[in-house]
Amino acid sequence: SCPTQPPVSCSGYQCSNGKCLDPRQVCDFVKDCSDGGDELKCPTSCSFEVDDCFWRNSQVGDSYYWARHSATRPYSGKVAPIDHTTGTASGFYMFTQLDAGTAGYQAILQSPKFSRTSSTCSFNFWYYMAGVSIGSLVVDIRADNQPIRVLWTKSGDQGAAWKQANLLIGEQFQVQMFFMASRTVQPQGVIAVDDVAFTSCTPRALSTCTSSQFQCYNGQCIPSTSTCNMRRDCTDGTDENHITCPFINGNCNFEDKAVCNFRNGSSSVSFFRRTQAIQGSLSRGPRIDSTYQNSTGYYMMLPLRGASNGEIVGLQTPTMQATQSKASCSLRFYYYLSGGSTGTVRVQMKTASGTTPLWSTSAQTSAWRLVQQPISSSIAFNISIEAVRATGFTGVFAVDDVSFDPNCFVAKTTQPPCPVWQSPCKTGGQCILSSWFCDGDKDCRDGSDEAGCPVPTTPPVATFPPGPYPAGICTFQTGLCGWKQSTTDNANFNRRRGGTPSVSTGPTTDHSTGTAAGFYIHVEASGLAPGSKLQLISPTFSAASYKCTFTMAYHMFGTSIGTLQVYYKTLAAGSTPTKIFDMTGNQGNSWKTFNQTVSNTILQPFVFTINVTHATSFTGDIALDDVGFINCHPSNGLVKPPCNKTQFQCGNGNCVDLYSLCDFKDDCGDRSDENPTTCAAQPGYCGFENSPCGYSNVVWDTFDWVGYRGPTPSVGTGPTADHTYGNASGRYLYLETSFPRSAGDRAVFESPYFQAPYAACYFRFWYHMNGATIGDMKIYLVDMKNVSSLITNFVGAQNTAWRLANVAIHTNHPFKVRVIGTVGTSFTGDIGLDDVSFSYGCASQLAVTPAPQPPKFQADCDFEDQIFCGYTNEFLADLFWTRNAGATLSPSTGPVLDHTFQNLTGHYIHIEASLPAALGHEGRLRSPLLTPNPALNSRVSFWYHMYGFDVDCLTVFIQYSDGSSAALWKKCLDQGSKWHNTIVDIPNAGQQFYIRFVATRGNGFTGDISIDDIVFLGPAPTTPPPKCATGQWYCFKSTKCIDSRQVCDFNNDCGTSTEDEDSCSKACDFETGQCNWKNAIFRDLVWARNSGFTSSAGTGPSRDHTKNTTQGFYMYAEATGQFYGAFANYRTTLFQRTGTTCKINFWYHMFGTNQGQLSVVLWTGAFKEVIWSAHANKGDVWLPGTATIGARYNFSVVFEGMIGSSFLSDIAIDDVSFSGCAAPNPIPACTTSQFTCNNRNCVPLYAKCDDTNDCGDDSDEQGCVFYTGNCDFENGTCIWSNVVGDTFNWTYQQGFTPSGLTGPNYDHTLGNRTGHYVYIETSAPRASGDFADFVSNYYYGATTDGSCHIRFYYHMFGDHVANITLYAEGTGLAPTRTILWQKAGNHDNIWHRADVTVKVSYGYRYVFRGIRGASFLGDIALDDITFNMGCAWIPSPTGPPPPAGTTVGDCEFETETCCWFNTKAGDQYDWECGRDSTVSQGTGPNGDFPSGKGHFMYIEGSTALPFNQADLLGPFMNGPARRGQCFFSMAYHMLGTSVGTLQIQTVRQGSPTFFFNSGLRVLWSRSGTQGGNWLNASVDLYSTTYGATPFQVVVQASRGNSFSSDIAVDYFRFSPACGPLFVRKNLCAKNDVCKAINTNHTGRTVPPNKDLTGTCDFDSGNCFWSNSAFGDFPWNLHEGSTSSFNTGPTTDSSGNANGHYYYIETSTGSNGQVAIFEGPHVLPSLNGACTMTMFYHMFGTTIGHLDVVIFSKVDGFQTVWTKAGPQGNRWIKTPTIVLNSNAPFRVHILGYRGTSFTGDIAIDDIQFSTGCRYANVTSSQYGYGAKIDGCSDRNRDGLFDSTHIAACKGTWSGRQSLRKAQSTPYSGCGNKYGGNNNRQCGSPADLCEPGWHICGSLATGVAELHNNINGGQCASAGYGRFSGGVNHCHIT
Repeated sequence: SCPTQPPVSCSGYQCSNGKCLDPRQVCDFVKDCSDGGDELKCPTSCSFEVDDCFWRNSQVGDSYYWARHSATRPYSGKVAPIDHTTGTASGFYMFTQLDAGTAGYQAILQSPKFSRTSSTCSFNFWYYMAGVSIGSLVVDIRADNQPIRVLWTKSGDQGAAWKQANLLIGEQFQVQMFFMASRTVQPQGVIAVDDVAFTSCTPRALSTCTSSQFQCYNGQCIPSTSTCNMRRDCTDGTDENHITCPFINGNCNFEDKAVCNFRNGSSSVSFFRRTQAIQGSLSRGPRIDSTYQNSTGYYMMLPLRGASNGEIVGLQTPTMQATQSKASCSLRFYYYLSGGSTGTVRVQMKTASGTTPLWSTSAQTSAWRLVQQPISSSIAFNISIEAVRATGFTGVFAVDDVSFDPNCFVAKTTQPPCPVWQSPCKTGGQCILSSWFCDGDKDCRDGSDEAGCPVPTTPPVATFPPGPYPAGICTFQTGLCGWKQSTTDNANFNRRRGGTPSVSTGPTTDHSTGTAAGFYIHVEASGLAPGSKLQLISPTFSAASYKCTFTMAYHMFGTSIGTLQVYYKTLAAGSTPTKIFDMTGNQGNSWKTFNQTVSNTILQPFVFTINVTHATSFTGDIALDDVGFINCHPSNGLVKPPCNKTQFQCGNGNCVDLYSLCDFKDDCGDRSDENPTTCAAQPGYCGFENSPCGYSNVVWDTFDWVGYRGPTPSVGTGPTADHTYGNASGRYLYLETSFPRSAGDRAVFESPYFQAPYAACYFRFWYHMNGATIGDMKIYLVDMKNVSSLITNFVGAQNTAWRLANVAIHTNHPFKVRVIGTVGTSFTGDIGLDDVSFSYGCASQLAVTPAPQPPKFQADCDFEDQIFCGYTNEFLADLFWTRNAGATLSPSTGPVLDHTFQNLTGHYIHIEASLPAALGHEGRLRSPLLTPNPALNSRVSFWYHMYGFDVDCLTVFIQYSDGSSAALWKKCLDQGSKWHNTIVDIPNAGQQFYIRFVATRGNGFTGDISIDDIVFLGPAPTTPPPKCATGQWYCFKSTKCIDSRQVCDFNNDCGTSTEDEDSCSKACDFETGQCNWKNAIFRDLVWARNSGFTSSAGTGPSRDHTKNTTQGFYMYAEATGQFYGAFANYRTTLFQRTGTTCKINFWYHMFGTNQGQLSVVLWTGAFKEVIWSAHANKGDVWLPGTATIGARYNFSVVFEGMIGSSFLSDIAIDDVSFSGCAAPNPIPACTTSQFTCNNRNCVPLYAKCDDTNDCGDDSDEQGCVFYTGNCDFENGTCIWSNVVGDTFNWTYQQGFTPSGLTGPNYDHTLGNRTGHYVYIETSAPRASGDFADFVSNYYYGATTDGSCHIRFYYHMFGDHVANITLYAEGTGLAPTRTILWQKAGNHDNIWHRADVTVKVSYGYRYVFRGIRGASFLGDIALDDITFNMGCAWIPSPTGPPPPAGTTVGDCEFETETCCWFNTKAGDQYDWECGRDSTVSQGTGPNGDFPSGKGHFMYIEGSTALPFNQADLLGPFMNGPARRGQCFFSMAYHMLGTSVGTLQIQTVRQGSPTFFFNSGLRVLWSRSGTQGGNWLNASVDLYSTTYGATPFQVVVQASRGNSFSSDIAVDYFRFSPACGPLFVRKNLCAKNDVCKAINTNHTGRTVPPNKDLTGTCDFDSGNCFWSNSAFGDFPWNLHEGSTSSFNTGPTTDSSGNANGHYYYIETSTGSNGQVAIFEGPHVLPSLNGACTMTMFYHMFGTTIGHLDVVIFSKVDGFQTVWTKAGPQGNRWIKTPTIVLNSNAPFRVHILGYRGTSFTGDIAIDDIQFSTGCRYANVTSSQYGYGAKIDGCSDRNRDGLFDSTHIAACKGTWSGRQSLRKAQSTPYSGCGNKYGGNNNRQCGSPADLCEPGWHICGSLATGVAELHNNINGGQCASAGYGRFSGGVNHCHIT
């Protein structure tokens, strides 16, 4: 016999036949093993019909996961009814169990990992997403061991059908796919996937590379010299990744604006400029960059013109170290040389010994060309890439992708220490892992790691189990792999292949091979007694990380299958096993798979056990196969393979990526990668347990990150424990978003500075973002110049647990990291941060000397300190001021020396005007906060340097602590190449202040502005400025106050100075600047100041208009390099007001064959209105333009230039001026025919709700939904429709119309291509004279007084536009038509506004008729049709509208309910009739719709249980015959923190309303708060279901989960075409007065109120005590016992079981929640004049506490009495409680819930002393007395303590006396108080003498005037909502 051959060593994967594969050949879509074993665990497709195909859940620790399922399996939740594969209910798919888990949980399904894919590889799948609030489905990919990234996402209901998704993956390696489903709060539906497949993924074959080649991971071979050269020569990028190129060697692709410390290396006036590709036919530069081969990448290029013969322009690399004697060092770069006379380009090496030429050429190229140049130098050197320019240089020289091979490296002045686990190489500053020394590989570039090493011995051969399974998986082919049979059970597992001995049970093949030859183990049921136990025990494991996963295949087939369970258990004495698997019964005749990750890290030895319990008969065989462990660590198991160069060897032998070291996550399993001693030396490593480790908050943010332990104070947000320890003892950082924080507040903290990374570097941190209103968290990279760039952004809620983030740091320079957390919209937005660190590859902390703190009252600075002496760059500035020494980057601008030392080493600060800085960008520098001190800081002295052709302006501002600011000094344009000094006075306004230096960038790079040596001086100015009132602006020079609306109003209102107009945009010829015109932020390109020709021939002007010379200046938009439709916006500052004759005049130039469009646009907030437009080529000539502005408020004027179809579309403007724009002064008060805007401007009443922002603050467009007929066409055509009988129809449209050169490009409402409008399409088959009518479906009543206005926008653009006419059409067979308005002809490509006054003496409807012109160039469009309230639609076209309440169904609820009634059954409580406001604060309306004075219907949230339902039923009607015929509309109001649902339903006659049935239809629904305004709902009542069967409209409301859920409705209307409405007998009373209309539900009616007082026993009302909207739950009015045992009273405080009291019910809620009870408004009281007592009852074992608190605007909250804990089962009277306050106040009684339901607290019999005075007599509503009888009590009406206040209701003409006799109610008032004074009052807008202040809105009839109270005080007086229609005057 032959001797046994030794086993063949295989370092990769070994097939069953012994063939050895490269690891990259496993799971690569190619079966390289003959049996396909290398691809067995990674199927390319899966239908999930048999098993999960190794798609596994990766999320651990919660109950939300993916499961294999079919619709035939029992499941209580929603499922997909069929699978996709078979299309049947029995087919299988994967789905998420939405009823499991909680909100925020994520279920993650991960694919097997594939080693390589091809460039054509796609991932395809089918998905099913149906239901309500189902969350989202995301597809992620992880490749190249990089962080996971999102490929695809869907959210919400996608319809009840399977849909396909196809995703291109492309060429990748180490690829894994993930399905991530996120759960919402209350999901009702299903998310599922099926038929996943990878297609066209077979990668290229692996090649054998030569010794001079580098093998890419994908098998490609490239030259070794092509690695690390900034270009992807490997298509998979592995030649440029951090493994191949771990060190930074001076390489630069110029994508970073810091250009890698490369500098212009000559004294030439020309220089290399970083730029992007320049497109256009005249451009000679590269059309793409070298790095990315596209037009978005950057490179360095010389300017195109301005050369002088022999000029040398150089680009110089950083200093490089001397080359090694035995190593070659090469320079590589790409260059482009093209066009005209180019001269010579060359490369020179510069050292301290001189200059050495290396390479040169004059040969031109048409593409990027590579240069590779060997370098050798014994001393440090620089490389200079130079151009020697020839005479008439007209060419282009560009450079990109400069790189050095790995044997070259940048010289470093200081060597950062190596981390603890690394050691330094002998030279070069390189650090490598200590374990790499003497390992046979030369890892140091100088080879010093292998010098002097002993000869290595042959390492032991690692052994692996046979087959395609990773170490730790047992296939049972050769044995039990270390599993042991228990010695204490009843039988053993048997190893077997083929079938089991018994029929109808057990498998016939194994799972590993799928053949009868493969082995498995099983339990043979024959002969076992019922209940027999069997146990199999795993090898012992030393420890387990969170990745440790148990996996197995199981087979449970037969009629008597018992139970299979899997446990793990530590070997510690007394430990309890943890069950991870449990299955019982027949699972079908197939193998199933199971895998489960151990949910907790186990730090001590443990084992797994498999337990089987037999059932009753022989048909109970259970089989197992492929049992084992992944990422678990046996203490005596298989030999581990050695770790590679990118891995760390764990203490237990495992290998983990170097980049996972010290990231606060146990990747090893034994925590050796998180060794505290090792990690303490890692850069930036911090758990925030004992110190911030050098991290710090900044001083310029809104608030700070704070250290914290345990849960954050707010419920429903923030962590409950830290990440480091996972408990309440650990500390973390977080930002608290509760009060006083507001949306948008920022908290900023920063790391220390770190050295430049020596390899790929990552910032790692754990973050927690859980809450309903999370804002965002941004991570910035900040360089030494304080220039920041955004790295990543996390927005919204991320998870309920801590998550790890890895953020790549891409820089070659020292840096720090800045973390900015932003507050969301509410308190549930806390963000946590913990366990920060920097990865392998990041260098050590940079030693930075902290700046000395400036003196308390001074901020002198010479900027020699690198932290700016406390000066800071403002966060949102366009540019940053940077500290510099020597010359700035650009020639011909900026200083060469500082001012302090006048040398090259002294420092100053400057703004750098080079790209990417743009015209109009600002750098804003702010001083520390200074306290005024006349001896120290009454003046500021500084030196400034403003040299360069493109210098713009430097301005000094003072900004006070109250936010107001003013300009103190300004200087513009070139001031010569020298330092200048100035001294600026600082006015002393008695408050702290900042000094701000604002520098504005001009039109080019020669615009650097610098400052130095800031010194503060005394004495102070002699005359301090007065304190101006709120709403006023201070004139510093003339020392007067003016109305803030007079700033920028074209008037010199300051008097002796023009400072109120100095900072405003003005007339401009652009000869010396831009006159405060600026490029807008939102634009594609900029307007540039220019003289002479533009850069492109055949377009643009050659001279300006002002001087008509090539030396004169103008502004223009350059079209070269831009896309068609790109726009440039050039805007003014904000103008406050203009006069009615205001116009803008200008000259424009539009020359070029492909011209675009120039428009003049008015911007008012977000609203844009085009007032002038021109398009097409106008020739090479300047043309005049004029646009009418008219009377406007709060707006900017914008020149919008839109680029045409090529570079031949430059647009220019010049000589801009304004005429007739001076606003009227003084500012007049609004008249009765005007609307008073929130900003105090006046506009005509008919301008309200016309879809035009006439006010400037949009207040005239608020609450406008109810203007009948208004239509913006965003949701259909509303009441407008086409008719039968015309020639053609109007078309509903978005974006462009089909024909060119006619019709709009976008709608008017949204101003973009998603908005809608209607238009007539005049293309064929339309003929000249064809007409289309567009009519209103509503008829309108006769109007002859001019009170009715119809407003609309029309668009008439095209050479053959005919006309459009608006008619008023009467009724009948030959209706009368009156022309209301008409327009004809071409009105250019802009929307125009029409406002038409309607005067018609008959009932009518509106008709728009559009007529087609001579050709298709005649489209006409309409948008935004609106009406004012003077246009009232009517139910009958023959007469005026009937009085309210006389038409059945139509109802305003003023005197009756119009046959609307509460249902008698089916709901739980009733609608009530209300007036003014509802009982509870923070919910419900403050008046009815539309007047604010009348009645409405509402549900009261305080008197019902959560989700109680109230139904309001209307009259019966017959079903309409067609759609669009019959409409029902209503006003609704839904405000509150927990508003429920409001629905409009219809129910067929005879159908019940209290459950879903075929006769009930929901037509409209809204849930949750909808804001504080009345809104409109309108529904079409047509139904195919009802036919002609009568039906009712039902308005149904359901209460939310707290009292803050009032819902109100009003103004019910049926359209005229609805036909007759009728009522059933006895269900409607015609004169049903609108008052409480309860139908005796089980709830108790709240008693009525008595007169206003704080005293109350609650038996006759609540005495104006009410629940606060800020409480967590309400106080409840009650009688008798409360609902819980052993807590609460049984009677009121008098012992009466029928008496009333208020109490808090604690059966629900959580510990610490509070109920707040608010009393009436009490006038100021001091010295104990006002006191109170009350009775309280605090019985129960878990009583919280009870507080009495008073609150006022002046004194804030004061706790005046408190009691805590159980006080026995009795009523107790408080001692006398003193209520002292300097201002009007309210008493708040706060009841806090304890820990359980036995915590009810009650109060009763509140008594206020006679010294307490209240705000008014009969209601907490201000002015209620005037509403009742026309007058109010002058002594107590309102919060103001005055005996001279009275009120009158109504309006009147002429002056009226408040003391005249009162003949009838409302005709006059004041008489009943007597007196002889006759103060005269006029209209509501001018009640009394001038000089008093107004609060409220005149448009709704509210005006409130009183003396000695200014507008600001009035607004902040508190409780400032006043009753409608009441006018208040001060009477003396």
